[in-house]
Amino acid sequence: MKVLVTGGTGFLGSHTVAALKAAGHDVRVLARSHDRVGPALRLHGLDDGAVEVALGGMGDAGPVREAVQGCDAVIHAAAVYSYDPRDAETMRRGNASGARTVLESALDAGVQRAVHVSSTVALARMTKDARITIRDDVGDLEGVYARSKQESDRVVRALQAAGAPVVRLHPPGILGPLDPHLNETNKSLRNLLRRTPPVFGRERFTYADVRDCAATLVALAEGRGDGEPAWFPPLNDVDPVAEAEAATGRQLRVLRVGSGFLYRATVPANAVIARLPRGVEAIQADGVLMFSLRSRFEDEGAYERLGVTRTPARTMFADTVRWLVVQGQITPKQAGSAAV
Repeated sequence: MKVLVTGGTGFLGSHTVAALKAAGHDVRVLARSHDRVGPALRLHGLDDGAVEVALGGMGDAGPVREAVQGCDAVIHAAAVYSYDPRDAETMRRGNASGARTVLESALDAGVQRAVHVSSTVALARMTKDARITIRDDVGDLEGVYARSKQESDRVVRALQAAGAPVVRLHPPGILGPLDPHLNETNKSLRNLLRRTPPVFGRERFTYADVRDCAATLVALAEGRGDGEPAWFPPLNDVDPVAEAEAATGRQLRVLRVGSGFLYRATVPANAVIARLPRGVEAIQADGVLMFSLRSRFEDEGAYERLGVTRTPARTMFADTVRWLVVQGQITPKQAGSAAV
């Protein structure tokens, strides 16, 4: 099977490319530059010639139409995922329109199935303590990234309603090693271990291992999920501070406070940061909002029907911590026993 992967040089995308290759599939990657492909592949032990490269972005209609030709399946993993207010306009303009361009081009080219990487933020609601299943409608979570994924979901659901062979995957915060660019969730764990800032929400949160997400995408591209419009990958609902302490063997001296309080404090701070140069790192305000709402997403073990297994949370955190050390994002001392 030949599979086009958009976003194949990113965190989830590069893991998905590696998983597809391991399963024996031919892979084509849509990328803006050849220079981004090699480094992402080499993290997974693949050489530069392991995939075909189609040059273009998800919103470039002509290159996208060329890229989907001859493919049996398309995995649309590309999106701007950022909690930095300086990326807000790019997300507003690009995520939903990019999803439409890629998926409609794939369907016009006659692919057997298209897989859209959505997010739990597309289902999340502003109601506290909501229990959310994969069958729920588009949510109403606030924030630019959340709204961009909600709009993307509406694009996909309209195609599904018309009978198109499209399936959605809704991952939560994705953790794991071999991250080419340090995604927002791995960055949150890094900041926790650095104690920058020395406060953290007291709520539990839902995570997924990037390797489990990639395995789920391969299963969906192969058709093992046909018959259902949407899936969660294997989920881990955990206390991230407790998991980080267990993975490192350290007691993290952070002040645990309600994330609602943290959110109210970070919003005005980000309004100031939005006007500053990129060298000033933004605060993950929209991520804090998700913590504060205490949403619970229920995978119901459905991933087992796809032949996917769940990586234990302890392994996911420990492997991520080790990777952060390798990347120089934290010190061996901050990694504690996970650095061994």
